[in-house]
Amino acid sequence: MNDVVVRRCKSLFLSFRRKPESSYFNIFWTPALVPFRVFAGVTIIFTSYKFIMNRISMKRIFHIIFVLLFVLFIAACGTSHKQVLRTEKDYQQAFNESYFRGKAQMEVHVKYGRVDLLSDDYAIEVDNPDNFHEAIGQALHYAKETGKKPAVAFYIADQKHGDREKLKYAIWLCDYYKIKTWFINDELKKARKK
Repeated sequence: MNDVVVRRCKSLFLSFRRKPESSYFNIFWTPALVPFRVFAGVTIIFTSYKFIMNRISMKRIFHIIFVLLFVLFIAACGTSHKQVLRTEKDYQQAFNESYFRGKAQMEVHVKYGRVDLLSDDYAIEVDNPDNFHEAIGQALHYAKETGKKPAVAFYIADQKHGDREKLKYAIWLCDYYKIKTWFINDELKKARKK
């Protein structure tokens, strides 16, 4: 009996250290649930030890574990999760929520294209600095089609060497052509501070 409990506890502990197969949204691998996983492992080890020492019924142990895990799961669900931004659409939605309070229209179809964000004043193209040539051209095209002012919102998802210099040049070029610019990463930081 003792070997079985030790093997189960060991495999449970190792499963907590294993990396998830799905890297996008796996609720059990969010940072907020790390204490939950650790506590669950400790609880199982402790209750297994008590079972061996005091001969408590297995049904009672599983009942205790279930109640503890349920309480921890409810508590972990209530913690705030940091929004994960990976794709252009993620940045587009986050920028719309933080800067325009969700009032800008997203993905508006125009002749030969689609405006990423359409506010009351601006036709906004959301892109990273690597594609600033296309972003400027698209912003000018969308401004002509919608009758709004052209704008570009840049973001940097995974900063690489030279991204900041490229961003500075893109902003300078947009200023030259009188295109409104935002740097989404900074706008999101400002919104979090409020």
